[in-house]
Amino acid sequence: MEGNGRGWRASLTRFLARGAEEEPYRPPEKRTWAEKVTDDANAWLGARRLEAEGDLGGAAAAYARDAALWSKRRHDARAALSLACQARCLAALRNDGVEAYGRAGDLYVTAARGALRTDPHTSLQLFLRARECYSLAGDGAKASEAGALAASLRGALEPPRAR
Repeated sequence: MEGNGRGWRASLTRFLARGAEEEPYRPPEKRTWAEKVTDDANAWLGARRLEAEGDLGGAAAAYARDAALWSKRRHDARAALSLACQARCLAALRNDGVEAYGRAGDLYVTAARGALRTDPHTSLQLFLRARECYSLAGDGAKASEAGALAASLRGALEPPRAR
């Protein structure tokens, strides 16, 4: 008669194993985008807040921590974004942001080459970002190379024009 396991013996066994249940189990809820955006655990968002408040030194350090985190996770585009933001803060502080811009450019190129097979439009945007970072770093040769790759990719992605 206890075919579905809801008999008094099953209930007693569950009670002895877990105790009385005050509330039924609810699975954890997913966080909304608003909760994610306002979360202080996100290092990049914390750095953006510090930058907006005018603490450029703190923001540069926070961007560097975020870049290290994403580099460790092998997410080159996000690490490059953090490095470029760090370089912007360092340049505003009259510190040397050139090295960070160069490293950001290298990471953007790496990410662009990785995205080339799966998403050429994203790859194009990443090559353009790399060109901008190399220009800000003062590396004209690498900026020209990234620009040429972007132009070649743009030519391949645009539809042919009627004459």
